[in-house]
Amino acid sequence: MRRIIKPLLFCYLIIEVIGIYYFSSHMGFFPMFMEMIISVFIGAALLLNIRFSFMQSLLSLMQGRLGLVDIFSGNLAKVIGAVLLILPGVLCDIIGILLLVFAYAILRQSDEKRDKSFQRDEVIDIEVSDTSIQKDDELVIGTRGSLLALWQAEHIQSRLESELGIKSKLKIVKTKGDKILDAPLSKIGGKGLFTKELEEMLLDGSIDLAVHSLKDVPVEFVEGLDLACITTREDVRDCFLSLKYESLEALPKGARVGTTSLRRSMQIKKHRPDLDTQSLRGNVQTRLKRLEDGDFDAIILAKAGLNRLNIDSSHVRYIVPFSIEEMIPAMGQGALGIETRKDSEIFRLLARLNDEKTALCTRAERAFVRRLEGGCQVPIGVHASINGDRMHICAILGLPDGSKSIHDAITCEVKEGEAMAIKLAESFIDRGAKEILERAQNWL
Repeated sequence: MRRIIKPLLFCYLIIEVIGIYYFSSHMGFFPMFMEMIISVFIGAALLLNIRFSFMQSLLSLMQGRLGLVDIFSGNLAKVIGAVLLILPGVLCDIIGILLLVFAYAILRQSDEKRDKSFQRDEVIDIEVSDTSIQKDDELVIGTRGSLLALWQAEHIQSRLESELGIKSKLKIVKTKGDKILDAPLSKIGGKGLFTKELEEMLLDGSIDLAVHSLKDVPVEFVEGLDLACITTREDVRDCFLSLKYESLEALPKGARVGTTSLRRSMQIKKHRPDLDTQSLRGNVQTRLKRLEDGDFDAIILAKAGLNRLNIDSSHVRYIVPFSIEEMIPAMGQGALGIETRKDSEIFRLLARLNDEKTALCTRAERAFVRRLEGGCQVPIGVHASINGDRMHICAILGLPDGSKSIHDAITCEVKEGEAMAIKLAESFIDRGAKEILERAQNWL
């Protein structure tokens, strides 16, 4: 149906040209953009008195000096002549308007069909052109080099081929967070410790997309980049791991607990202020090796990473997940985010891999952190979950030693998730959150 829009608009243009030609031949030239507006005034002027010029009649009308009786005061022949004179031009306008209305109706019907398709498939199909992604094209996926990062990238690679029919290859990139391993993340500072290099390669075209653990992705994006989709969430919980002790409560006083996260350290200290939390950097295998070597009595890792790497009690004797109430996760924990250029074809195609429920929850979590102007390495925990048409958001922030913290929760309609997350953050700010975070970022 959309194919006939151009012919309709062309017909309208021809009709209007005929109308203007008619008026120009009998009454003088008027610009095209004025013709539609003033045609009724032209008709009024002619019908009121054929001897008056258009401007004179218009002025008289505006001043109220002409009444209905003036219409019939002239010669009947003049009135009939005036009607015959104005009628062709008016008909041109009517036909032109009908053509535009018909064209608008077709466009609206087409848009409605497109919207329904969008709701059903989550993305608008892209017509294949010379610049579109072809089936034989091979996309380049940027990823970090750890076993967990490679698992995540290979998972997306598999879905691209099985669900979208797109082939791809991996390109391993070392980020700043991967290169500096002898300092706590909170000491390195800056945003995008695990994403900056990948984003630079996205912008210069070295890679087509980057796969991130969503908890590592800053809440503000580099101009021109964004998340094309957020995939189905794994287990969001943090996990206690130990070779000797069955739980956090079973650890002896002064036991060494390894974690790279100020958020985890803060929540551990709230439960057990007597424990010695120490920085533990490196990939999952490096951290497990240090636990085996006796550097720590226990370590804390994300359950999602353990699940993805199939690490269980056959590798570590005690693996005990914390409940959400015991330890609130980081924003986006357990989810993968795929980042790419917003102007690329793949950006829209990747929407098919999006998990709407996960996206709604993680967007609310990221909105909470964004309002607090926090980052990935500050002691903030926030978790959103959906039950039916309701969303529950719980959050915590505090000093790394657990001496001071703010903890609260809110329940709302799912569609209000982001707005209510921001409202929750503002309530934290009213209770001194900004001051606490400033002290936490300067923690030694």
